[in-house]
Amino acid sequence: MILQPSSFRLRCLSLVGLGIALVGLTWRLPRILAVYLSSNRLRPKWREALWLAVTEVNGCRFCSYIHEGMAGAAGLSPEDIQALVATGEGARPAGLSERESVAVAYAKVWAETAGEPPSGLVDQVGRDLTQREVADLHALIYTINFANRAGNTVDSALHRLRHPRRLLALWGTLNDFAVGGLVALFGWPALLTGAILRWRTRKRDKHNGERY
Repeated sequence: MILQPSSFRLRCLSLVGLGIALVGLTWRLPRILAVYLSSNRLRPKWREALWLAVTEVNGCRFCSYIHEGMAGAAGLSPEDIQALVATGEGARPAGLSERESVAVAYAKVWAETAGEPPSGLVDQVGRDLTQREVADLHALIYTINFANRAGNTVDSALHRLRHPRRLLALWGTLNDFAVGGLVALFGWPALLTGAILRWRTRKRDKHNGERY
């Protein structure tokens, strides 16, 4: 997405939206933890594909940086990752099954429609996945959608600094710096983790390339 010099068009969070989202995350936290801690829930490649698919829609560069590293660590190939982060309809990642790919497509549509995907796609996901998988899927989508919007709010604050005229919109400036400050305060460990995983994945891929 190309930003105009004095505008910022990515989806962000308001202070009220942040509060509502945190309540929703707190309610979903047990399920999110179960997905990551249990070996018989959504497998890592699938989870990371879902994260990246929603992130591509929302355009959060911070989440993209983090989860490209995590996707590589989970076993998705560079080609699979590129298919997931490419704008528009990409090829189905080789690392996913057909029903997993349907769920990834659903996640993208969910993000594009602000949680209102077409009923036909909802029915298809309901047929392809178990009830628990559907619940896990929605918990992951909700979480990454929040993370994307939070990261975009940080970016909006940075954009205001680069374009001082936008600082004159006092309420928007206050919102972006309040929300963005909180996100940056608690989000830096995720960026550090993403950087480490990206470095390890690149090192592994380089080693494999030299080896073969």
